[in-house]
Amino acid sequence: MIEEFAPSKSSWQRRFFVLLRPNRKIRPSSSGIAIATAIAMDRAPLEARTMAFAVAVKALCEELRTQPIAWNTAGQLLDASTSMAANYRATSRARSRDEWVSKLGVVCEEADEAVHWLEFVSASRMAGGDRVASLLAEGRELRAIFAASYATSRRNRGAQRRTRHTHRHQDQ
Repeated sequence: MIEEFAPSKSSWQRRFFVLLRPNRKIRPSSSGIAIATAIAMDRAPLEARTMAFAVAVKALCEELRTQPIAWNTAGQLLDASTSMAANYRATSRARSRDEWVSKLGVVCEEADEAVHWLEFVSASRMAGGDRVASLLAEGRELRAIFAASYATSRRNRGAQRRTRHTHRHQDQ
């Protein structure tokens, strides 16, 4: 079991993220990545969730590495899933709001790559069954969570910049 820990106390770093609500539809974003309907989630549970995902993917990759044809795929999948977890954790140490948004963008890319490799494993029948299906479902949910958070953060950052720009010109 993964131990929970206290999130950073910095006010701009205490972010809330969206989770999938049961029996709710996922709506597509303009980028084609699904965005979950919103309920709040703190940083610590999401960090634990990304860590648990990476650990579960590692176990799958150990199984995949018994097949020489799957070595590269296992490496790519493991890199993407562990990078997603590590980069999400690194967002808590961002020095500015812009850096936080940038780091979150990397998390989105890694989540999407992990989903890609899981889909490839499933489609090529390197591994199958409930194990890959459950990892794929979790990967898609994490991707949707991070995509929604990233889209909101970019939108808020743009609004904040426009507000600052307007105030500067009004003061002159």
